[in-house]
Amino acid sequence: EIGGKVNVVQYYQHKYGVTVRYPNLPCLELGKPGNCYPLEFVTVLGGEHNLEVGKLKAEFQQEVTRKTAMPPSQRRDQILKAHQNRNLGPAAALEGKGIKVETEMATVTGRRLEQPRLKDARSAALSVNYSNSFQTVTPPGYEVSWGMWCFSQKLSERDVKWLAGEFVSKTKSKSMRFSEPKMVEWPKESFDAYYEGARRRESMFPKLQEKLRSDLTAVQRNYRDFKLLVVIVDDSEAITDYLYKSTKLITETELGTFVTQFINCKKGVSDAERKLNNIMLKVTPK
Repeated sequence: EIGGKVNVVQYYQHKYGVTVRYPNLPCLELGKPGNCYPLEFVTVLGGEHNLEVGKLKAEFQQEVTRKTAMPPSQRRDQILKAHQNRNLGPAAALEGKGIKVETEMATVTGRRLEQPRLKDARSAALSVNYSNSFQTVTPPGYEVSWGMWCFSQKLSERDVKWLAGEFVSKTKSKSMRFSEPKMVEWPKESFDAYYEGARRRESMFPKLQEKLRSDLTAVQRNYRDFKLLVVIVDDSEAITDYLYKSTKLITETELGTFVTQFINCKKGVSDAERKLNNIMLKVTPK
């Protein structure tokens, strides 16, 4: 349009007739890589802490965790250092009142409690890993109608159908009666919108929520007795978090006729199969 390379200030002046008042400030990259916006033109709406809706980038989260989750011995040393510093601690002020402050920590005798033990409906003691051995005490008096959606490009149809079969087997082992899945599928409209958002590196993608609403409503319409939708994903990206929240929002506050359970297969279908005992703990009360 202008010809040749231009900087951001020149681009905004030519394209929009706007003068950038703070040309030395860094730009903010939003949406597609290379979409750079001067900070003075950016407004953060609502109560968000940052532009990724409160989620820190991994490298920042790691540093925050390192700063806040310090070892007990380090925290003890910092407390002692503060008390012993006459400019920071209370010692100097209290001495003026005739009170002497000891800056050594007291030693307290403690004892270790035994690990708690659980009992099932037959009053048999359960191991600590009770997810492997629990049984449903009062299962539904009907066969639960359910289905499975997949949002993974890595898993084959054969893998996902195998996982669906393992899911049914696991529910039987927990004294629940689940039907064969009504569907095991990649919901086309929602799936395409999900990966469009992933390619665009979106953390919020209204088109995905729109397609989800349509596909979930179709499930409700096509399967009147439907009770549970299991959703397979394979990562923990921002768009996947948006998929999770949008699905829960629509099924729990708009439709209200069936519940959902997400399973993350980021290490493959065998990794998901190993999680099924813990998944059963969540499915049972649902």
